[in-house]
Parts: sequence; C-alpha cells; structure tokens
Amino acid sequence: DANVWSERGCLRRDEAGAARLALQKIAESGFEQTLVFATPSGDDGAHYSVVERNRGLEIAARDFGVKLEKRFVEWPTRDTTFQDAVAFSCQKILRETDEQTPLIVRDTYLAQALLIEAAQSKKSVGRDVAMICLDDHFHEESYHWQSISRVSFDRFLMGKRAAQMLLEYLSSGEMPLSERIGGEFIAGKTLGAFGR
Repeated sequence: DANVWSERGCLRRDEAGAARLALQKIAESGFEQTLVFATPSGDDGAHYSVVERNRGLEIAARDFGVKLEKRFVEWPTRDTTFQDAVAFSCQKILRETDEQTPLIVRDTYLAQALLIEAAQSKKSVGRDVAMICLDDHFHEESYHWQSISRVSFDRFLMGKRAAQMLLEYLSSGEMPLSERIGGEFIAGKTLGAFGR
C-alpha cells in the first residue's frame, strides 16, 4: 500500500478501474453529469489511490460523455476542525444537489459522513440524492453500508495473491510480474432508484 510501483513484485488495487466502473454505472443510469466529493489533494505526494482515482475519473468521464464536477471539503473558518469541515461540506452538498446529479464519493469516511448529515437533515441518500462510493467499508456487515452503491475490492483475494507471489519468488528466485486487482460494482440502493 505504497506509492512504489515497478514491473515486478508489486500488487495493488486498480483504482482507475474503480473510477471507471462508477462512471460507467452513472452513464448506464442515464445521468449526464456527476459531482465528485473528495478531500483536497494534489497529485504531488498524494497516495497512489488518490492519483489513480482522479485520473481514472477524468478519462472515464470523457469516454462516457459524463460532465464531471469536483467538490472538495471546505473549511468555513481557519479554526474549523477537519470533522466540522466535512460536516459543513456535506450539508452544503446536500442543500445544493438534487436527484439529477449523482455523487461519486472518493472514500469511505466521506460517504459515512454524508449518510450521517443526510439523516440529520431529513434527507435520504438513495431517495433525495444518488451516490456511489469508490471503496467499501471495513465493517461491511453494517446495515447502512450494505445499501450503498459502491466499488468493492476483494481483500482476501489480494492477500491470497500476495502469498502466491511470495511463494513464486521463493521457489524460482525471480520476482513475479506486478498485478492490479480489479474491483467489483455492488449495486446497493443509492443509485438504482434513479435509473432512467
């Protein structure tokens, strides 16, 4: 889970593929635009997942003809905590977004915050606003998380493949070729109700 990538010996999630899956589902549902909600980060020094998701979203939006707008967490004042900035930003997005513009939420923390703020404002993610998360939660058994439309990565498969790669290296002395593990779209209930 590092920013290191080489031709051999690396294994990571296909983050650009996750972004493409999300945009594909949005396009298939008949949407012409989407709003990406994320924490601010430039590509320099950012975690590879952020960089690859950003690039994947840009390419997929162009390929599927979906207008892409980005909205980042905002700090209303200099002394606002991160948690309060996230809450403020979620509230603002919920006020300004309708069912015509689905949200792509870049990470699980922001998706969870959006669910909380929607419930507190008497709105429903899935009824009042459509949403896809580009990742899934570690506590997938959560009742609310099961309903989220999202891209899921099989962490067991990744662990198994990492062990296989290590065994290949130990038996042959040669590092196996690097691989990216693809994600799977979980339909949930936060996008399907809006399908055209």
